[in-house]
Amino acid sequence: MDCSDPVDGLPLWVQTDGVKVAFMPRQGGWHVDPNRPGHYLRVSGHPESGIVVLSVWRGEHCIVTHEIPTADIPDVIGLLAKALVPADDAAQATAS
Repeated sequence: MDCSDPVDGLPLWVQTDGVKVAFMPRQGGWHVDPNRPGHYLRVSGHPESGIVVLSVWRGEHCIVTHEIPTADIPDVIGLLAKALVPADDAAQATAS
């Protein structure tokens, strides 16, 4: 799949053009997908709006964004931390 392919199965004429950007967010950064060259996760803090925006990029094109109110960030961090729990530890926790 390349940047000209539809992302959700809809015809390309339904897709909007991706947003291009060449700068780093003032607050945040990029995570490079180690398994898919050209795929990135961008984290941008917007304290003036009280949100953090996660955006998924393919090359220079923004594919999707997700706005998270700053008050919800600890919950998202908790979700990420839970995802780190090894399967054996998770099975033991549910068994007890």
